[in-house]
Amino acid sequence: MKKKILLFISIFSVGILVTYPAFAPSHALDSYCTIFNGYNNTASIFLQNGRIFSAFLMCFYDLISLPVDSMNFVALFFFNLFLTLAILKLYLVFSKNREDKASLAILLVSTFMMFYGPLITEVLFFNEAMIFALGILLVVLAADKCVLGGIKNYIISLILMILGVTCYQGIACYFFVILLLILMSLKIESKESFINLFKKIGIGIIIYGISFLTSFGIVQVVNTVFDSQVAKFGEFDIISNLVKVFTDLLPTSLENLFGFINVKYYYILVFIILGLAIYLFIKNDNKVIKGILLFGVLFAAIVMPFVPNLVMASDSNYTAARMTLTIGSLPSILVLYLIFNYEFNVKLNYVFIGTILIFMLLSFYSIHQNTMISFRRYKEDVKYINSIVQEINSYENDTDIKIKRIYYAKDTSVNYYYSFGHANGANIRLLAVDWALDCAFPVYTYNKYGFKKMSDKDYKKYFKDKNYDEFDDEQLVFDDDTLYLLLY
Repeated sequence: MKKKILLFISIFSVGILVTYPAFAPSHALDSYCTIFNGYNNTASIFLQNGRIFSAFLMCFYDLISLPVDSMNFVALFFFNLFLTLAILKLYLVFSKNREDKASLAILLVSTFMMFYGPLITEVLFFNEAMIFALGILLVVLAADKCVLGGIKNYIISLILMILGVTCYQGIACYFFVILLLILMSLKIESKESFINLFKKIGIGIIIYGISFLTSFGIVQVVNTVFDSQVAKFGEFDIISNLVKVFTDLLPTSLENLFGFINVKYYYILVFIILGLAIYLFIKNDNKVIKGILLFGVLFAAIVMPFVPNLVMASDSNYTAARMTLTIGSLPSILVLYLIFNYEFNVKLNYVFIGTILIFMLLSFYSIHQNTMISFRRYKEDVKYINSIVQEINSYENDTDIKIKRIYYAKDTSVNYYYSFGHANGANIRLLAVDWALDCAFPVYTYNKYGFKKMSDKDYKKYFKDKNYDEFDDEQLVFDDDTLYLLLY
């Protein structure tokens, strides 16, 4: 017990150190809508997306009247707490019957990096980040119960998986990766263990499928009650979505890895580990089993995250870093695959330690860099809105006319990302997202303006072919109680 407590404290402390920049009060684009709409209205939106735990969280925030600037701290504290529990549980499963200190160290760091990979950065920006982490913990527990086997454990696994998916559908991508790794940690070398592997995978597919059908059913029931329809779960065509996944979403995701990490160094690490896997595959026996397991873990980590896209409406089918977390953790997943399937000498252990430490440092740097960029982005957005508000106040003081309406449009070449960061969710400018701008502007003006898009007629009248690279008072045209605003 003492050892487990020390492990928990160590994992939790490192998690806090990795994510501490995100604790600072700032607002992601989604946060503005939470502030503008209120906790209860945000809860109803989460319900309509089938995210029950996030809805409960918003209701709880409303019940205790949590200040909006405290959301980041609460979310990140429990985010690290839930991920620590997930990592500790998985590490204890992986490390059974292992005594070699070098192997245990590699196991611990690799397990940690499965969940603190670079793509987790996007999750840190959300006020419900703790719910993502809770979902991951539930998926870990579901996979472990599935491996244990027996009707009782299968039922518990199904319940845990349903609860995990209702936290956030995207974290289900971890299920098959974890399921395969746990099975591999038990050693799959005989015909019997290989048959058992396929049995567990088959049961896992049933559990996975029922959990998503349940989530989809919740979405349909809630939207019937609210008499609404969530666009991304509207009419869909599985065949056309399947084609889109393999011809668009998957290649694009692998190409840019969403801008949260230096892709060049990430792929160098992946190719080094894959090269080692191929070398060991050639040198060792049980090639059929080892080859199938390698293909399985790659498929689970790279392709399975896109399964939810098969049932998304064609006109809103997209992917994001938070939906494909296992792709960002591929180096640590591959290291775990190698440890569980091959015996190593001391020299190869050093290679593993070096590789996983490089991945850890690369990921930590990425998380820190992008969270700091997000905070700077937040300050720039606030500065921009305050510049507009000052112009409005000056006009109202000079004319004694109160602005009642703001019509906005974007100039001919809008910069969607600030120049001080990569093209990712940490660096997207507020003005690039209409729904976020609609929510944010009233938060900083304290006035209820009629705030909506400018007509084509008014745009041609005031701003046709104009383009700016910085704020200029020429971007604001006042006409009695109406402001025509051009966003650069």
